[in-house]
Amino acid sequence: MEKHALDELDEAFADRLPEFPELRDYLELILPEIRHYSEDLNEEEFYLEQPWKEITDEEGIFQSILHFFNKESEYLKSVDGNVSRGTWRIMPGGTNKILIEMQEPGGFLKSELFDLRYLDEEFFILQKNSEGIHGAGSKFLMLGAEQTIQGLNWKEAATLLYTNTRVDSSAYIYLVYLVVILIIAILIFSLS
Repeated sequence: MEKHALDELDEAFADRLPEFPELRDYLELILPEIRHYSEDLNEEEFYLEQPWKEITDEEGIFQSILHFFNKESEYLKSVDGNVSRGTWRIMPGGTNKILIEMQEPGGFLKSELFDLRYLDEEFFILQKNSEGIHGAGSKFLMLGAEQTIQGLNWKEAATLLYTNTRVDSSAYIYLVYLVVILIIAILIFSLS
């Protein structure tokens, strides 16, 4: 059966997100579609000096984990109020890569290189720069603005990310349809 333009328009505005068992699956679906909406790491006003709450689907992780990217490359990570210090820096060359270094217990320096996958006022999503993993098994480090995602579980946060960007893209699609309809109306009236 053939799809009509109105059916396609309706599908474009549908906020249906498939069910997945892991956060990684949601991010692998959503990120390619929203990447063009992302800010760059050079736009520090989007992530500096505010609490970013870590969003994870890892089993047994019930702590509140906050990340702070402060001026002068200061990085703080708070796990249930216990703060560890480190540094962060953007890698040169406009690559949208960020290096995070922290002292581990025993004096070991842990350095992780991440690629920026998405950044806006509400979400800051990094991907480990390899096929490696972050933490106990995720290649993504998904952070949400604390005031935005407070009280949400990882599925609700992924749905919020998806819904917010769908609303943005849906508005754009509506605008395109409106412009096309206006052009057709002008052509019809000008030929009459």
